[in-house]
Amino acid sequence: MVLLSADLDAARERFPDQPPEHGERFVWLEAGHAAQNLYLWAAERGLGTVPLAGIDDDAAATTCAGLLPRGHRLLGILPLGHLRRD
Repeated sequence: MVLLSADLDAARERFPDQPPEHGERFVWLEAGHAAQNLYLWAAERGLGTVPLAGIDDDAAATTCAGLLPRGHRLLGILPLGHLRRD
């Protein structure tokens, strides 16, 4: 399982010459790039992944809190596994 996370406060402060929301927007873009690369990496190895969606964000954040660096917010969860071959 891969957890995507980021320190959104730090991202907002990283670009002082731009509106604060731009830093957060860059984080979400990079998270998407990372997820896409994970899809490609998994497919190359005969594995599969899918972003978990429709989950309780607060419960997921609480469950994963001990796995994330201090100050990070959970952005996404991508399980990895073998593809089912029918």
